[in-house]
Amino acid sequence: MTMEVDPSAPNGSPGAGGASWPDTDPARWSHLLKVLSRRGPFNHAAFDPSPERLAFLRRQCRVLVVGAGGLGCELLKNLALMGFGRLEVIDMDTIDISNLNRQFLFRPSDVGRPKAVAAADFIRRRIPGVEVTAHDCKIQVTTTSILLTHTDLD
Repeated sequence: MTMEVDPSAPNGSPGAGGASWPDTDPARWSHLLKVLSRRGPFNHAAFDPSPERLAFLRRQCRVLVVGAGGLGCELLKNLALMGFGRLEVIDMDTIDISNLNRQFLFRPSDVGRPKAVAAADFIRRRIPGVEVTAHDCKIQVTTTSILLTHTDLD
């Protein structure tokens, strides 16, 4: 099963004649295509199976992870590995040496760095093709700017 992107198609959706996904080999997402392109016993009644769902996850869908601590590190890794291509992480804390034993995205050289920035850097380095935006601030300050800068107002 070959996954290609048609540059003329909206949102980089799969199509014939385009270049293959720039960040992966075709087999990388074959398991996810199986889930997204057919019905299963646990699908919601409104689910419409289609291979275009993968393009939506990779190019259009955005996920905001609040916190880059123990749970946030796991969520960022899992979301990136599951195929979500546009992630954002917000955390106002910095990395302490006591974080290193349970927050696996951080290394000793990261001590003192903002958690959101270090986590985003790690995911970008380890999982090609994932766009991760870091927000090093309080969520109360940033929520409005995140929504306004990334919302399609067409």
